[in-house]
Amino acid sequence: MIQFEEAIARIASVARQYSPESEVIPLEEADGRICTEDILSPEAVPSFNNSAMDGFAICSEDTLGASEENPVRLSVSSIAAAGDEVVSYSSDVRAIEIMTGAALPDIFDAVVKIEDVKILRSEAGGGHGILISSFIPKGNNVREKGEDYKVGQIVLSHGACIRAESMMALAGLGISEVTVFKKPVVSILSTGKELVPLETKSLKPGRIRNSTALYLKTAMAHLGARIHSVETIGDEVGVFKDHVQRNLAQNIDVLVTTGAVSMGKYDFIVPALLEMGAEIVFHKVAIRPGKPILFAKIKRSRGNPLIIFGMPGNPIASAVGFRFFLTPFFREFYGQHPEQAWSVKLSETTRKPENLKCFFKARLEKEAGDLVVRSLAGQASFMISPLVQANAWVLFPEVGTQVSKNQRVDVFPLLQNEFFEWGNL
Repeated sequence: MIQFEEAIARIASVARQYSPESEVIPLEEADGRICTEDILSPEAVPSFNNSAMDGFAICSEDTLGASEENPVRLSVSSIAAAGDEVVSYSSDVRAIEIMTGAALPDIFDAVVKIEDVKILRSEAGGGHGILISSFIPKGNNVREKGEDYKVGQIVLSHGACIRAESMMALAGLGISEVTVFKKPVVSILSTGKELVPLETKSLKPGRIRNSTALYLKTAMAHLGARIHSVETIGDEVGVFKDHVQRNLAQNIDVLVTTGAVSMGKYDFIVPALLEMGAEIVFHKVAIRPGKPILFAKIKRSRGNPLIIFGMPGNPIASAVGFRFFLTPFFREFYGQHPEQAWSVKLSETTRKPENLKCFFKARLEKEAGDLVVRSLAGQASFMISPLVQANAWVLFPEVGTQVSKNQRVDVFPLLQNEFFEWGNL
């Protein structure tokens, strides 16, 4: 049995040896995909100086000395709206009316808001001039060329996850295609003759619905994976070996199994994998829940090996395995930095087993205006109901049998890229 940090180091080492493929896809299909390279801005944004307000384009120096007692009067020559062609003006033109987004002619260097001037109108009702009662500095209410993005500026870095906001930026830059990692192909295999489909209405004694497979299939979306298959088998070693051989032949990247990795009579996965020539990177980690977790790989004659994560059968043990073992593997696979925990005070003293790193279902809450985390009742690995009430995982160190109130502990959201429930904090 190894320590958690050693397990993560071994996972990272294997993931760094993997050679993921890339593909070019339309920007419209890029939500949730991972960049394989830095994306640089091909142009300046904005591409021209423009007005940030509805108002009047002026020269700053014309307002020197302006005050309520001594306002500056400027004649207004014309109007410019967003999308209009840029007009060249002679140097004797002192002001034009300008709308938000309209290009700022070169002779002007500031915009004064319409509500900050007094408009002087002719008797016919047309615009005649404006009075400005304060100094307007250069650049006032002007969106300068390149203020958002400069040519060559990094828009998204290698390993960045493309989301709606980054798609907005890329679209604004005219980038219609992006190079991303191909989605890793994952198969999920549940083992155990006690498992029945979730649609089963009436359970016979000794049978349970397979809830973990659906959790894993759904949670995989947070890792950008493509699910190839979700299957359930009994406790037959031959059937398991056949499934692994199909995964090898079909170039599946990652096989995730549940059950049959502990020390019981029917815990056949480790011996079966050894018989097939697999390398057991580790089996058993000093954690709770999920101590029997397995990480292995089987070489192919060509290409990347088949990666195997063997999760314990209890649902929360599998959830911990996914969150704190599979997720770091995929982050390393994509070239992303390790995920950073929040450091939060514990709301109450909590007992834990000695010499095991613990991943407990928890709630991040506000207490007297400060964020605290509370470990929930019901930490047994078969209990799903506390996970439904949780909005976080709290991590406790190996040393000691309790963690004291107000001690700072590491906290993670239930899934990566998932926000805590802010509305309830």
